Amino acid sequence: MNSVKDVLEKYNYRIDKLTLNNNIRIIDSPSGKFVVKKRKNKDTRELFRYLNSRGFDNYLDYINDDQDDFMIFPYIDEVHDDSASRANDIILLDSLLHNKTAFYKSISSEEVKAFYEEKTDYIESLTKYYDNIRLVIEEQQFIPPSLYLLIRNISWVFRSLDASKYFLDKWYDEESKKSSRRLCLIHGNLELDHLIGTENRFLISWDNARVDSPIYDLLTFYNNDFLNVPFKTLLALYLKNNPLTSEELYLLFSLMLIPDKLELNKEEVINTKEVYYLIEKLIASNKIISDYHPANSNGENNKHKK
Repeated sequence: MNSVKDVLEKYNYRIDKLTLNNNIRIIDSPSGKFVVKKRKNKDTRELFRYLNSRGFDNYLDYINDDQDDFMIFPYIDEVHDDSASRANDIILLDSLLHNKTAFYKSISSEEVKAFYEEKTDYIESLTKYYDNIRLVIEEQQFIPPSLYLLIRNISWVFRSLDASKYFLDKWYDEESKKSSRRLCLIHGNLELDHLIGTENRFLISWDNARVDSPIYDLLTFYNNDFLNVPFKTLLALYLKNNPLTSEELYLLFSLMLIPDKLELNKEEVINTKEVYYLIEKLIASNKIISDYHPANSNGENNKHKK
């Protein structure tokens, strides 16, 4: 296994200065400035060749051999725009990526049914989980801040679970009539920090790239940065450049509304932060989706309203 030093010496790059930034190393050398990153995927070169063949060149290719355990990239300045502008550029590049790589694949009714049943079971299990938490909280005489925050807002959890099942049912009604599904190459880990460049913009960190539905890039970006970006505006921008079908939108909405399963066994400060994050996300999801389906956003299907 090569070390960073071994790989750099192989290409006659002398280290004048090394800066650590999360999982990457920024190298200053007489030959220039480089970024060195541990290789996670042996197929990265093939991935970039595929992107190039489909006319998408907003990726940053590495400049060393595929056999090396580390990848060497030319150093590109980070984007210094505000979060909203950066997010707009990410969405535009992502919609371009999906357009350039889209294709259709046949699906069977058994596949669709299996996915539907898996998600239905998960929604039902989460409903029981949070209902049990609600009962436990209501029986306590002294409630810690995290549980108090949760019980005050528990209706958002149940409302979101009901709405998630509602949209999942609508997805199933549409998807079960189809014989094929749109797929594309998705980035797999969209977040604000994964865009670099000034004149030319590049998406980086392609380790999770895969062929899947385009909605999963939107979902990942939302999950990663919903507190930092105007996702309602970003979704409208994406739909303008790469419209989603009704069933794709239904599934996106369903997945956005599924709450995380909180494990409230940490320090109280951490528990409280996680509850706050959960509630804020569910409120944001319901507000975004209400513009597309206002009837359901009012909680008409909510069986748990107090």
